[in-house]
Amino acid sequence: MKIVLWVVLGIVGLVIIVFGGFGMWVYTASNSAINATYNVSVTPFEIPADSTSLAYGKHVATIRGCIGCHGADLGGGGEDLNMGPLGSYYPTNITSGQGGKTANYTTADWIRSIRHGVKPDGSTAIMMPSYEYYPIGDEDLAAMIAYLKSMPPVDRDNRPQEVGPVGRILIATGQMKILTSAKFIDHDAPHPPAPERGVTVEYGEYLGTTCTGCHGENLAGGVNLGPNAPLSTNLTPGGLAEYDRDAFFTALRAGYKADGSQIDKIMPYTQFAEMTDDELDALWLYLQSLPAIENEY
Repeated sequence: MKIVLWVVLGIVGLVIIVFGGFGMWVYTASNSAINATYNVSVTPFEIPADSTSLAYGKHVATIRGCIGCHGADLGGGGEDLNMGPLGSYYPTNITSGQGGKTANYTTADWIRSIRHGVKPDGSTAIMMPSYEYYPIGDEDLAAMIAYLKSMPPVDRDNRPQEVGPVGRILIATGQMKILTSAKFIDHDAPHPPAPERGVTVEYGEYLGTTCTGCHGENLAGGVNLGPNAPLSTNLTPGGLAEYDRDAFFTALRAGYKADGSQIDKIMPYTQFAEMTDDELDALWLYLQSLPAIENEY
């Protein structure tokens, strides 16, 4: 009995050491990413103020997800992401009102926050998908910033982001870039030029960067979007085999799959419904050009 007791105690002790060590590593590694600071130098560009640019800026902010996350008033009134053990993430008030974060933003601050996921003080913006926004061209970004700055101030306090234990594991292992996207961006690299607008694969790829956060870098789906959400869909030809161009348009504009069933509400098709025919055609061309990955998502 003594031998058995010592064996059991030894196993328990080993488990405590192993899992305790893993837990300490997760906490240390995730804290390092969450609290990381960056010294990012950017070159400001002119922000337009004409009505055409503001209208286009609203369009870009819509199809790129700014309004869907931060709310129609940009005051942090979007849907809260309460993701259980992943954590609770609340949209930020990005207006100049009380509680807002942007009243004193310079153009460089806007660029750093959107493209790099870095706040004006150099700290990391949590749950900001800047790795999706980094490729956005100067013209599009300037129009977007013009629109964001033009919005009326909203007085609404922000709530702190709360990273859960599973969220910390994903941060530590690099499995969920959106939580600390600044870590995954080469802040010193020359910014790539945006392709010319048009119904081309290249322009579709440019627009499709917004899809990578939910559908994965290879767009093959399978990303866990929360405890009550289905895994994201495979957008390669292997997953869209039942879709033609018209069915694809219906999915993004009306929220119905090729079989007529409703797409889960976690898919923000209402924002993609604002894309023009040319933008949707370009995106469709790009998705059809991808290698066909076969999976069940």
